[in-house]
Amino acid sequence: MSSRGKKDKKKKKHHHEEDEYTEVTVTTTTTTFGYPGTDSSTYPGSDSGYGYTPSGYPGSSDGTSQYPGSETTGYPGTTQSGGYPGSTESSNYNYSGSTTYYGLQSQSTIELPAGDSPSFLPPNFFLKSLSAGFLGSEFSGQVTAHTRVPKDFETWTAEEVNGRCAFRNHLGRYLAIGVYGTIYIADSPLLSSAQFVLSKLQQEIILIQSAFDGQYLGADSYGRIILYPSVTGECNWTVYPSAEYYTTGSPKASSSSSSSSDKKHKEIVKFDNRDWELVNGLLSMISVGDGGNIWGVNKHHQVYRFFSEDQSWRQVPTEEPAILVSVSYDGEVWMVDKHGSLWRREADIWTLVPGATVKDISVGSKQYIWGVDEHDHPVRWNGVYFARIGKEKITTLSVGRDGSVWAIPKKKYGKQVLVWEGDSWVSVKAKFTYISVVSSDIIWAVDKKMRTFKYEAATKAWTPDTAKFCLISASADDVWGIDEKSGIWRKKIQNRLNDALPEQLRLQLEAERKLLQGVIEKLNEEIKELKALLLSSDGKNQGLLQQLQKQLQNSEEARIREKQDLEKALQVLRSQEGELRQREETIKQLLFEIEEQKKNVGQVVVSEKTNVTDFSWEIVTFTGNICAGGTDAKVFIVLYGKDGKSEPQFLSKSPYDFRKGNKDVFKVHLPSNIGPIEKIVIGHDNTGLSPDWYLEGVSVRNSVDDVWNFKAGTWIRLYGDIDQTQIELFPTSGEIVETTIIAYQINIVTGDRLGGGTEANVSLVITGEKGTLEKDIPTPKTGYRRGETITLVLESPDLGELKSLRIGHDNKGFGAAWFLEKVIIKSGPQAWYFLYGNWLEEGRLSVDLNARHDDGTASLPITKYIVSVITGDRRGAGSDANVFIVIYGENDNSGDQILETKANNFERNSTDVFSIETVELGKLTKIRIGHDNKLSLIHI
Repeated sequence: MSSRGKKDKKKKKHHHEEDEYTEVTVTTTTTTFGYPGTDSSTYPGSDSGYGYTPSGYPGSSDGTSQYPGSETTGYPGTTQSGGYPGSTESSNYNYSGSTTYYGLQSQSTIELPAGDSPSFLPPNFFLKSLSAGFLGSEFSGQVTAHTRVPKDFETWTAEEVNGRCAFRNHLGRYLAIGVYGTIYIADSPLLSSAQFVLSKLQQEIILIQSAFDGQYLGADSYGRIILYPSVTGECNWTVYPSAEYYTTGSPKASSSSSSSSDKKHKEIVKFDNRDWELVNGLLSMISVGDGGNIWGVNKHHQVYRFFSEDQSWRQVPTEEPAILVSVSYDGEVWMVDKHGSLWRREADIWTLVPGATVKDISVGSKQYIWGVDEHDHPVRWNGVYFARIGKEKITTLSVGRDGSVWAIPKKKYGKQVLVWEGDSWVSVKAKFTYISVVSSDIIWAVDKKMRTFKYEAATKAWTPDTAKFCLISASADDVWGIDEKSGIWRKKIQNRLNDALPEQLRLQLEAERKLLQGVIEKLNEEIKELKALLLSSDGKNQGLLQQLQKQLQNSEEARIREKQDLEKALQVLRSQEGELRQREETIKQLLFEIEEQKKNVGQVVVSEKTNVTDFSWEIVTFTGNICAGGTDAKVFIVLYGKDGKSEPQFLSKSPYDFRKGNKDVFKVHLPSNIGPIEKIVIGHDNTGLSPDWYLEGVSVRNSVDDVWNFKAGTWIRLYGDIDQTQIELFPTSGEIVETTIIAYQINIVTGDRLGGGTEANVSLVITGEKGTLEKDIPTPKTGYRRGETITLVLESPDLGELKSLRIGHDNKGFGAAWFLEKVIIKSGPQAWYFLYGNWLEEGRLSVDLNARHDDGTASLPITKYIVSVITGDRRGAGSDANVFIVIYGENDNSGDQILETKANNFERNSTDVFSIETVELGKLTKIRIGHDNKLSLIHI
């Protein structure tokens, strides 16, 4: 390179650094529809058509990768390897037709129009080229145009920057024009290369002109994004809101020259989203709790939480990829990973729920947690495991804060949804694919056509909404939906106060408003008349003028007083509104109690005609705060007094009574005085899904505030064949104190023996100084495997020092025989060991073991022995019988071991080798060998 060339190059580099972020305008020598460096509509350097040859660039004479019109690897219109369009040397990197570096020195410029404000564009939208497809930016940063149905990465949002428009993609980055005419994705909209001028041609068609170099953004039929110096048909972009959905057919063409590839698209069907707000982000599922507690999972199985203060989503790390998450109104968050394992979020940490495997989860509150198991059955969490609820098969379900459960059944059940009524599933005529239950009177659903519906409790009817979603989730505050393109929408739930007002009060308020409006209109008319009279009065009628002025003043004061009176009346009506609502709730509660009292067995309510005094008693029950301590059975009580006893009184029960840790208060009315209480009998009818009940105690109070306390601290349930569904209690001194609950960690060790595992159902009874804990243990999914330890945690009242353990199984399942090594029970720093090291099989399915405080060896270790058997070289010496061997040692013997391999064993003059696994026998003392067809045995 000459010295002049070096100087020019250095000067240009310095100039480029000075003006790196300044606005630039360019000149152009092209004609209409021309490309850089050409005077026709062909590609640069081409004298006909598009100048394509196989594999070559436009204007290339061979199939190489050289640039258009270049003899080497130059840019269009150049003969050197580095020049830009219109350049004749490789060092002149100027723009099309420009004589200076980057066009920064050019003063003969075109003025860019002001353009249209991007405010007319929808919040999120797709841009479709007339000749190609939808403009998109992929994760790699490449910008393309595809002729298929648009994907997530083709969604754009418009931002107004310095009076220009910036296009933000789904990753928060911006469309930009590079200095060499390349299209790329920038990090900031403040660069002039990332700003554009919009021109609105029709309702949905726009032109996009670069504020950096004045060229127009377009795309050719090959899907390549190209900059055009002037407007062509390829520069037209059609705007489609991303809230549109695609069915069959083709989209409405913006021009008669639409490409035939448009037929591949599906018809755009708009939905009315006026009441919905589009939220940034893309999710595949969402779950909504109260107070803005919003969680979701995206298509990459990542969990996100929404923060309303800055309207942003923040990722919440998980140990395993997630498929769904559920949040309750009181802050419970549960997650299902891709393996079906269940996780619970506690103190900002995900904790694995042992033994729980589900396909779907719905958390209404801490008390109401439901799911769908691997066999599509509904299940309910009882604090330890998921219990199956009914035989129905479902696809998904939702539980509300009040325990209301709605489920979507499998297709074979037809057009219906299922509602849990406390003891059975009831069918409701409807057909949905997704449902969200907030409470019994706030329910949202989506059908297979993505139509959204809201349940109206007053009319028991489904009211359609304008939105279309794949799934939906609601709370008491708002409702959120996910559309077909993973877009996120939300809508505030309007205050339903007016709907809840009594009809009479609503009509009264409306009449008062109309009356007030009529008075105001009448007074305004009088004011106009008086003003007209005043204006027409002269000095001769001063008396009349004064009279009219006084009348006007009185009318104005009367209007003000009337308005004040009406405002006071409205305040009174509003206060009455609150009282009416409270009265309505009280009446509902009374009606509920009356209906429940009608169900009470043996209850006698004495009418006024008998003229007998009605004796009232207050019964307070204390349910233990222990895992699965609540009951859904029907609870009854019998009071025994000094002067008589009551009939069995079934205590009024709502879905909230007799829950874990509850204190429930009931009223009982008796026809006569039974005197001071001497004892009570309390129990239940053993019905429902979870009838077992842990009762802490009962308090009984009469109408003169005499109180008797009865301490229980025990389970009321069936123990095998022993019926303890009712207990007898006598008065005790002192208040009822909650029982101390202890968590016991149970480690069950299966021995290392061939076939030592089992799939049978295991049960155990732990006996201590203070009580007994009996538990049937759910069989693990993989059973009890050889050499493995199964760990579970059981809650129980303090058993004190443990004394013994009874453990066994029901002998069911394939290979039920079980080699139990030992059981270790821990509670805090204490540990108890129960050593066995033997089989539990037919003839001995359970065993009683005593506790010890030191660990030990329950069984001998396993050792492999190699046995070689040599058959003699005698005629007829071989055998086809089943040969066995018993090896004796100082510690033990091996038992009968069949000697068998795949080979043809025990032939004349042959040696057969066998491997035997048995316990460590110590020093061998003898063997016993024989076969099953001879009586004689050989002792060695």
